Amino acid sequence: MVGVGGVVVRDGKALIVKRAHEPRKGEWSLPGGLLELGESLQDAIRREIKEETTLDVEVGPIIETFDRVHHDDHGRIRYHFVIVDYLCTVRAGVVAHGSDASDVRWVPIADLSSYRVDATVSDVHAGKVQAGMPAVVLINEQPMAGTVATVYPTVENGAVRFTVALDDPARAGLRPSLRVDVHVVTDHKARTVRVTRGPFVDDASRRAFVVRGDRAMRVPLVLGLSGVDQVEIVSGAVEGDELIVSDMRDYLHLDSILLK
Repeated sequence: MVGVGGVVVRDGKALIVKRAHEPRKGEWSLPGGLLELGESLQDAIRREIKEETTLDVEVGPIIETFDRVHHDDHGRIRYHFVIVDYLCTVRAGVVAHGSDASDVRWVPIADLSSYRVDATVSDVHAGKVQAGMPAVVLINEQPMAGTVATVYPTVENGAVRFTVALDDPARAGLRPSLRVDVHVVTDHKARTVRVTRGPFVDDASRRAFVVRGDRAMRVPLVLGLSGVDQVEIVSGAVEGDELIVSDMRDYLHLDSILLK
């Protein structure tokens, strides 16, 4: 399949769109799409940019021609595109996202690569990560919301690669090649009892000390969903209980501890 892309520039900035449909739904990219039957390359890029951004553009020279191959979950080729990118300038119109895009923005040309986060996950957990899941990207311990855009089917060195499209990619602090932590929300529950993660989570007995009056009682817990910082308690403790989440390995042989 033959596609076109438009590098629309103005005042040192380039126009990007957030894809509303597959393939690459949720990802930020240059505006563009596939040729229609009998359509020229130049007419196609004008039409696509109009549909995605409402702008009328003047089509300039070709910047780049390249291949893009997408695979399905079994590694089979799903799409094979040959894409021709054109340099374009705005003739008329006010930028706004159209039917094929969920958002559109002007961004500094130097920041184009900041609009996607590349991440990896162990192949042991790869089956839990799916496109469309919410994700949290931590930059210097500051969270940024995003969505898993693409999960690649191949395994390399025991890891599977996926990409996250950021909800607010223009946020200050983003830069190319920045190392970040990515957390994918694979499940969630409302109105649960939860507590800060502690060493008891990794204890095979799943017992923790709960404060009862002047004593800390070691009680069995049934745990549910687990996150980076917190874990759900299904039973063994209730709302309002005070759990000791610090390291209590030296006291695991005791059923209770007198508090002073």
